[in-house]
Amino acid sequence: MALAANVSTTTVSDSLNGSGSLPEKTRQRVRKIALELGYRPSVAARSLRNGRTGILVITMLPSDVDVESFWHVDYFMRVMAGAAIEANQSGFFLAVAPAHMQLDVAHDGLIAVDPAKGDELLESARRRGTPASTVGRTDSAAASWVDNDWAGVVADVLDHLARGGSRRPMLLAPDSPASYIHSVEREFTSWCAQRGFAARSARIQGAFNPSVARAAVRDILDSPEPPDALFVGLDQLALAAELAAMDLGLRVPQDLMLINLGDGAAVALAPVPISVVELHAEEMGRAAVRMLVDQIERDADARHEVVPGKLVVRASSRRDDQERVIRR
Repeated sequence: MALAANVSTTTVSDSLNGSGSLPEKTRQRVRKIALELGYRPSVAARSLRNGRTGILVITMLPSDVDVESFWHVDYFMRVMAGAAIEANQSGFFLAVAPAHMQLDVAHDGLIAVDPAKGDELLESARRRGTPASTVGRTDSAAASWVDNDWAGVVADVLDHLARGGSRRPMLLAPDSPASYIHSVEREFTSWCAQRGFAARSARIQGAFNPSVARAAVRDILDSPEPPDALFVGLDQLALAAELAAMDLGLRVPQDLMLINLGDGAAVALAPVPISVVELHAEEMGRAAVRMLVDQIERDADARHEVVPGKLVVRASSRRDDQERVIRR
């Protein structure tokens, strides 16, 4: 590497690690050559040199969710994949741990996905001085975070439903302290207030259990004034909602429009393909690692990034004008 760049090994090290007092032009040239050669720093050598472990820990679950459910949440898996790729390219190993486990393994930094308010792992990291970042907003001033543009996401979804004729939209979410739920609820309530709609929402206990979720949504849809559109915050819950509608003989989307937050493979393959908001989960995971590595290696201050979502309209919310049905 040093030979290819015609510089000393010290210059290579300083260029890649952001240390020393090199001209920026030199750093950029060395980094460009490293990229072309596919060079990655040795984790073992760097750990010996700076006393670090080379390990980043990512916690993927709110503490109230069982570990088995984690493997069925497409969003979590995509975040983890993005984080693992970015960590590897930055010369770190990524370890996965459910949030309620004790982190007894030494690590250089922590990534928390969908942190709850006052998250104990984040507080513990802050007390120890361990760098941290989160996917989802956090109230910890010491942690960087990356999150979606929830105001834009919610407005896009509800505007689309309103154009399709919805006058009684309802937000359904798992009963969880995850940060994104609070953000979406806040924006949903604000949008409804501005439009003069009732802000109807419900948190579903047991949302990860298909039969429990299906029964809960069926009760909602079988009420005296049922919603005419559902904005759902979990793949499993969206699938349960579609089946619950079919149980009651409701047509999707003619009688009930349906949109899910997050684009899992299962919702795209549902009997009526479900409209989704693409949250760019892989990029979220990569951004969380980039911010964390900046804190670890360059002592950077905590910072924030906002990633826009993209509404993907499928059959579950697409109403042709001549087929539009508005239940009053």
